[in-house]
Amino acid sequence: MEGGALELGYFSTSYLAERAPELAVLDLPFAVARREAVYAALDGELGRRLADGLAARSGFRVLGWWDNGFRHLTNRVRPLRAPADCRGLRLRTLASALQQAVFRALGFEPVFLDPKDLVPAVRSGAVDAQENPLTNIWNFGIHADHRHLTLSAHVFGVAALLCHAASWRAWPAEVRQAVAEAAAEAGAAQRRLAAAEDVDVLARLEAAGVAIVRLTDDERGAFARAVEPAVAPARDGLDARLRALLPAPAGFRR
Repeated sequence: MEGGALELGYFSTSYLAERAPELAVLDLPFAVARREAVYAALDGELGRRLADGLAARSGFRVLGWWDNGFRHLTNRVRPLRAPADCRGLRLRTLASALQQAVFRALGFEPVFLDPKDLVPAVRSGAVDAQENPLTNIWNFGIHADHRHLTLSAHVFGVAALLCHAASWRAWPAEVRQAVAEAAAEAGAAQRRLAAAEDVDVLARLEAAGVAIVRLTDDERGAFARAVEPAVAPARDGLDARLRALLPAPAGFRR
């Protein structure tokens, strides 16, 4: 896509954080409690700052910020209500030093696996636990083997709707305007659908007999405090003005 073979696409901002360090602000765990507050920030100055940083370091133009879902914990062994419950469980992670440090601080044994290897590892028992949005947990069939789900909401995932920047510049003004308007309309619809799908999938998981742990604010706070030593260096490395644009967590809502 960046080479121009594709003109439009979308994927998680986590894949771009190494190239545009500002995007790491979206990967800070336990930093978000309400998706609506994140929408407002991404549609305002925070979103503009992140889009400008990515444009300066890549061949992409950001057309919108999409909802990639709150990420939650599943496992095959026991309910997870406190960091102590995580101790000794092998948990699949992405190739992220921050993510591995965070889960190690909770007591997990992080295991990096490529996404294509996740489901086989869950089915074989090569990993005891994993983390994903509810839609992935359902669509990948993870719930068939991991019968314990903790609604940890430890990270709110954001996907960037991207355009090949050179193609954008080459389009006539009226085409650019039409694409921008369509992207705004699509983004609003995508967010509505993502939030509604979370509700629907959670009901399906519960009906399928998955044991669901709904953390209280105090319980979620205990997880946040446990990872603070791992998070602090990454957070302190970000521009303080950028961090200040993130909405402050105010209670836990799915």
